[in-house]
Amino acid sequence: MSRKIVILAVVVVDAIISWFGRLHVGSFGGLGIKVFWLILGLVPALLLVTGTIMWWNRVVLPRMREALKNDEIGISVLER
Repeated sequence: MSRKIVILAVVVVDAIISWFGRLHVGSFGGLGIKVFWLILGLVPALLLVTGTIMWWNRVVLPRMREALKNDEIGISVLER
């Protein structure tokens, strides 16, 4: 009886590992799932770019404008 349980456990573990492999490479569910994972994978890059733009506009740009207003940065530096 214990031999049957061990064999069943091996079969179940094999099926789970096989399913994880298909999940990892996206070879299930058709084109819709692949497009979904593509979009989901691009979201961090999009967040990085938009976050950098927001930070630049909030932090760097006002400092540059203030420096120009106070004539701390010469115009020749910005023309390069």
